[in-house]
Amino acid sequence: MPAKKKPNAKPLTGEALIKETVRRIRVARSYWDAHNNRACRGEREKALALYESLTEAEREKVPQVLRVWLRYRSEKYFGDDRTPPGGGKAVERTSKLVQKPNSEVRPTMHPLNRFRSGYDFERLVSSSAELGPFVKPNGHGQVSIDFADPHAVKALNQALLKDAYGLEHWDLPPGYLCPPIPGRCDYLHHLADLIERKQGPQVRVLDVGTGANCIYPLIGACEFGWSFVGAELDEEAFQWARKLAAGHARVAGLIELRLQSHASRCFHGMIGRVEHYDFTMCNPPFHASVAEAAAGTERKLRNLGVKKAALNFGGRAGELCCEGGELGFIQRMIQESAVYAAQVGWFTTLVSKSEHLTALEKALRRARAAEVRIIDMAQGQKRSRVLAWRFGVAPFSNRR
Repeated sequence: MPAKKKPNAKPLTGEALIKETVRRIRVARSYWDAHNNRACRGEREKALALYESLTEAEREKVPQVLRVWLRYRSEKYFGDDRTPPGGGKAVERTSKLVQKPNSEVRPTMHPLNRFRSGYDFERLVSSSAELGPFVKPNGHGQVSIDFADPHAVKALNQALLKDAYGLEHWDLPPGYLCPPIPGRCDYLHHLADLIERKQGPQVRVLDVGTGANCIYPLIGACEFGWSFVGAELDEEAFQWARKLAAGHARVAGLIELRLQSHASRCFHGMIGRVEHYDFTMCNPPFHASVAEAAAGTERKLRNLGVKKAALNFGGRAGELCCEGGELGFIQRMIQESAVYAAQVGWFTTLVSKSEHLTALEKALRRARAAEVRIIDMAQGQKRSRVLAWRFGVAPFSNRR
């Protein structure tokens, strides 16, 4: 319980004020974790009032994970932009198992994502001349690239990875998926929130379906210093990803690639009998067939104003489709995750289609997940979300 104020007590200042602010935020978060929204809202308001009375220098002394929770994660639920109780659309009631985002608040990129402010093309071209020919004014009078041109997108990725992380040798073999760097970075930042922003090689991550681009291990190792195991089914993609990891000294010791031999498995053969991971992550195939994937690519191209598919744009079949599509893939992952419940802190995956969430929540209840979180993400017009679940086992980096 919060301490009672003594009569005629002097206002807190300096270190005492910082200490009380931190304490209030922790109390509010404890109510949040217990799903006690009424108590959390009251404590959060008190914590926010204290935080806003701090100077910029004093705010820096509040642990980053608490600042992020107070100013970003809890803001989506209790901030001024949410619909007040009883006004507008009713707030959906959920069970204690599932923590859902507030549907009344438009998602944005993570506040700590270094790419959230857009691209500084002048800076990027100055260090990566290969990007220069693709940069030109667009229809809105702004300097940009043609995002329907796979060569331009790859050149932008190479420039971003070089500028942000010093990764100078990133490339892709023909035909493989070329990922948007800001969105991939966003997923990693939300996962960092799940483990209270812990950094260093003691945090172990399994990336299911790393792909030839090896993008999650490369960014995660650079951004947070985490250790990664990348699981990949495609032999060519596996070899290419291994070459990318080995070719960058900064991350070579943090990334291990493993070839998956079971097309229908996510964790079998990848998680050793005595291995433990703080979390797993995955960007699953979207479609149930090659024809469905081709139709999806055509829709994407039409939205970009392109009439004919360009080389390298869509990705390989194994990256885009699987039996049962996204829903079937994640349902199999959930079922298999229960077998490894004692070896993983959080299981996570991206979910592209929001209409799949109801079926996935049912699957998680059948698997007896102890806690489920749904975290909204957005990059421009693209919406997605992270589905995260655990079985009541603490993250393993907390045990060391």
